Amino acid sequence: MDQLYINKDRESLVVEELQEEVKRLKENINQLEQQIHYIQKNCKHVFLEFEGFRKCIKCQKIDVQYY
Repeated sequence: MDQLYINKDRESLVVEELQEEVKRLKENINQLEQQIHYIQKNCKHVFLEFEGFRKCIKCQKIDVQYY
């Protein structure tokens, strides 16, 4: 029985570490998305036209053209 209790504690620590890593990664994703948004907002777009959308070759912004 003692070994099962010890294993649960270890598993609990692993879960907590994984949850912290997920939290850190989500914060990193949020920061990166904000950087992308800033770049796309301030880009002097050069679009390539495709059927139904266009894509900037500089910042990768996509405009859908279905109206």
